[in-house]
Amino acid sequence: MPYTYGGPGVVYVTDSGAGTVLSVPAAGGAPTTLAVGLNFPAGLALSGTTLYVCEFGANRVVTVPTAGGMAAPLVTGLNGPTDIVISGSTLFITNSNSQTVVTAPITGGAPTVISGPAGFTTPFGITI
Repeated sequence: MPYTYGGPGVVYVTDSGAGTVLSVPAAGGAPTTLAVGLNFPAGLALSGTTLYVCEFGANRVVTVPTAGGMAAPLVTGLNGPTDIVISGSTLFITNSNSQTVVTAPITGGAPTVISGPAGFTTPFGITI
């Protein structure tokens, strides 16, 4: 299960099999469900009070409020997004089924290929 650290006291986790995004106390304890009904959520990144989640099965990135709520589509037209990282106002996304790394504005929009498919087999993780 991919996860990201939400600052003091919180870890955010995707449960791909259950199609959920959860928060977990970093010191241990029961998880709290933040979003349900996702199609194989994978990697996620945090900016402020917004989680950016790769929805592998739906070929898109969605946003989820850290307080919980409905997932909102942000970037579509992907092909197997697995992981995501944020730098400034740009999302960097591994697009594993098309063997590419793409960028998109943090506000949403069309993805732009910055690398691949040459050199990649199945890009999965990403960090900056």
